[in-house]
Amino acid sequence: MTLKQSNRYCFHCEVAEMISRNGNRIVKALCTPGTIIIEIPDDGNLQLGEKLQVTGSIHIESMGPIGNND
Repeated sequence: MTLKQSNRYCFHCEVAEMISRNGNRIVKALCTPGTIIIEIPDDGNLQLGEKLQVTGSIHIESMGPIGNND
């Protein structure tokens, strides 16, 4: 089953490295380890506990600093 633009991802990351390549700045970010929960479309046949392979691509829509909650 393929439904474009149906999956959304949100990661908490930390900038780990900044590289200049061909005049462009590239930022490498490390994301907090742990379980990643994604929402996928239900085809009506999925069962609780069923193992799936989910593929797709990620298009970054936004980014911003995470505020300190001290």
